[in-house]
Amino acid sequence: MARQKIYLDNHATTMPAPEAVEAMVDCMSNHYGNAASNHSFGHRANKIVEDSRGVMARTVGAKPEEIVFTSGATESNNQAIKGCAEALPEGKRHIIVSSIEHKCVLEAAAHLGSMGVEVTLLPVTPEGVVDPNVLEGAIKPNTGLISVMYANNEVGSVNPISEIGELCHMNGIVFHVDAAQAVTHIDIDVKDQRIDLLSSSAHKFHGPKGSGFLYVSEDLPFELPALLDGGAQERGLRSGTVNVPGVAGMAAAAEVALNDLDGHLSRVFELRNGLYRGLVDAVPGLVLNGTPVQDGFETSRDLLRLPHNLNVSLEDGVPAVDIMAKMRGVAVSAGSACRSSNNGGSYVLKAMGASPERSISAIRFGLSRYNTPEEIATAIEKYARTVSKLRG
Repeated sequence: MARQKIYLDNHATTMPAPEAVEAMVDCMSNHYGNAASNHSFGHRANKIVEDSRGVMARTVGAKPEEIVFTSGATESNNQAIKGCAEALPEGKRHIIVSSIEHKCVLEAAAHLGSMGVEVTLLPVTPEGVVDPNVLEGAIKPNTGLISVMYANNEVGSVNPISEIGELCHMNGIVFHVDAAQAVTHIDIDVKDQRIDLLSSSAHKFHGPKGSGFLYVSEDLPFELPALLDGGAQERGLRSGTVNVPGVAGMAAAAEVALNDLDGHLSRVFELRNGLYRGLVDAVPGLVLNGTPVQDGFETSRDLLRLPHNLNVSLEDGVPAVDIMAKMRGVAVSAGSACRSSNNGGSYVLKAMGASPERSISAIRFGLSRYNTPEEIATAIEKYARTVSKLRG
């Protein structure tokens, strides 16, 4: 298969930052001890782990001791949701999740439902956002957990996390946030936003695959049970030898982003806006999916949409799979990578009430700080030419 020349699928995964690769190679070559071993090799590996824990805590406004390293957001989400369901008192075993959560959240909730836990799937607006008023109406006296993603992985819509967090806090409900798409793409403060549990994956922000973390608030009203039985690593919450190279690579990638967060986000924001303007001018019948594309960047906290996301459809329903097959040299996607083989259209768009034509023609562009204006111009030209040929 020919190498893709322009990579615009950064919601599926990202190119590891050179700094992340360097940190991982250094660990594998020079600091390969087990972080739990009581000798100099282990002590050095443990220092790398703890230094990395501090970086990841700073990324989301947490304390280092509140960060638990995992294999990624899927594991973190499962531990958060299933762990809460196990730990919640008998009279608080109702959970609410939005209908456009990542599959790992929806499947975890479905599993709990099959075990007798009461689960509510919350509808979203046509823009793919949880309405706090609708959420408040779904809360019951026995609601113990609400899980809402920070930003959607397909359409990029950003949820009103602070408002939802305050609502949960006022009602004594644990608030879990899947922030896989948001960490380093939005300024997050778990304390200010009243978040109790937060999940993320390193490979979504130029770190390595197979590494992630779960933030567990020290104020959680119960001890979160471990998902895996075994040793006492990660304060007993995550057994198994700590992946020192993965943790170091994740922290290195996060540090690069933190050093100029609003700077690199504003640059990606402008690239994305240029892509959108170019597509609108070049392709008749283009429809934007999700929240609006804002004109100007102030801070990431003000964003209604992920700065690196664009999701568009065509009114006449030209299939996304046909567009992707003919856009040679440009890597885009038809939605979440975990369902890319499903040609029936996006479950996210269906939950938003989109027409079948919009659902089957949706293309997701995911940008990164490594993309260039020249690449964006080429992507516009190739998408427009492909759509014109397919229509013709």
